[in-house]
Amino acid sequence: LVHNGMQIENEARGKSIRKALCTRGEEIFIAMTASNESYHDFAQALVDLKVDNAIALVGSIAFAGYRNQDGDLNIIYSHMFRTKYENFIIWE
Repeated sequence: LVHNGMQIENEARGKSIRKALCTRGEEIFIAMTASNESYHDFAQALVDLKVDNAIALVGSIAFAGYRNQDGDLNIIYSHMFRTKYENFIIWE
C-alpha cells in the first residue's frame, strides 16, 4: 500500500474494511478502517498519516485489541464469528 512514504497503486476494486501492518519511524502498528474503504483511499490516508511503509492484511477479522501498560485488554473490534483460518499478530 505504501513504500517509502509513497502510495502504491493497485487494481483491487470494491470497498471493504481495510487493515494494514504499518511502520512510521520507529513505530510498528496495525491500521484498520472504521468503515468500508477502497484500497486507493486507504493507502492515501496512510500516506496522509506519514506512514513510511504499509502492507495490506487480507481476510476477515473477528477481533482486534491490545493490552495497555497495566495489562488491561482494550477491544477495538469484536465480531462474533470464527473461521477455520485465523491469523494472529502478537508483539510486545
